[in-house]
Amino acid sequence: MLSQALADGSSAVTALGTIAGTVISVAAVGSLAARFTTRTLRRRRAARARLLKTGWQAHAEVDKTGALIYNESSTDFKDVVLTVACVLHQYQARQDIGLLRAKQDSVWPTPLLHEILGSMSDTGASDPIDLAHHASPHTVQATFTDGRGYWFRSDGRIERVKTLVMWAEKTRASTLQKYFGPRSPFTKQYSVKVTVHPFDRTEDLERAFTELARTGRTSGGAPVPDIIVGPHDWIGRVAREDSVLEPPAGTQRMRSVAPNSVRALSRGRRLYAVPYVFDTVALIRNNALTGKTQPMPESVDEALRLGREALSAKGIQDGVPFALQVGAPNASGDAGDPYHLWPLFTSAGGSFFGLRHHHEDGFADPDDWRPGFTDAFVELARLGSGANERRSRPRSGARPG
Repeated sequence: MLSQALADGSSAVTALGTIAGTVISVAAVGSLAARFTTRTLRRRRAARARLLKTGWQAHAEVDKTGALIYNESSTDFKDVVLTVACVLHQYQARQDIGLLRAKQDSVWPTPLLHEILGSMSDTGASDPIDLAHHASPHTVQATFTDGRGYWFRSDGRIERVKTLVMWAEKTRASTLQKYFGPRSPFTKQYSVKVTVHPFDRTEDLERAFTELARTGRTSGGAPVPDIIVGPHDWIGRVAREDSVLEPPAGTQRMRSVAPNSVRALSRGRRLYAVPYVFDTVALIRNNALTGKTQPMPESVDEALRLGREALSAKGIQDGVPFALQVGAPNASGDAGDPYHLWPLFTSAGGSFFGLRHHHEDGFADPDDWRPGFTDAFVELARLGSGANERRSRPRSGARPG
């Protein structure tokens, strides 16, 4: 009986093993089929992307000579941006094409292209160019999407962009993670993995960026960035050192951005960065001291007076009636914060050496702006000399009182 039971049990186990083996085999076949299908789709998409052709078209007529892009496939391509580099001008120009339909081509005529490239020079003028240069090859690149992936085409090479690395100060990095994280709409639309590398302070980010531009290497294990998020006042040095590429954001896309932001990130006709946030300085009041019904002050003197009265009413002896993020040097030797001081400086009559609002107007005559410039600093000295103001308060300790 025991032997029979064992025999029956052995048969049952064998049967179960056969069933399990069959299930595993079917699952393995299904997995192989899925991988095969995925690889096949990838190859098809890569083959389709290769059908977007770019190059320099030379023609007997100069108006028909220029950067050529041709969609040889039967599929529309979107978000198409054409980039042309000219050895003569040592600059790049970009054209936002947008949608390039199947079998459609587009030529960027060399006269129009070199008009833009010439305007990027220090003089802002386009020098005459001989016909031989027009006919000589230029570097033509393109970026585009095929509905799922993001692609880069250059000199006969096609590459799918799968990853992006961004550098940012840690506060901004936290915000950027929400827009470019694993579950963000960006990742779902483009299937690009974005890594946001944070830096503790903006100064640390700037030092790392400077080191990267100078040596081509990063330190501290930081990955090499594709995008750097920083303040617009870096643009002067960036333009001088030519340490970044012009972003693929054409004129059409930038029309929805505030013109002042675009000008702040440009030199001449060349755009060095894309504005994504517009910061400003705000007056923050501590309602726990002043009360919510108290009207906001209309002048700096009134803000000082109301601040002193609020502290006195609460019996606070060591409070600050008016705090501004400008102070004595910190441990790194950094002193002052002109960004937060600027509203006070300009309201007192100061200007940036007479710079007018429009770039074409340039700077005013020194005799026109010097008196207001001097008076503004005298007023700031007066405001900072009050008995209750702590002129040596560090930047990190500046808080609304």
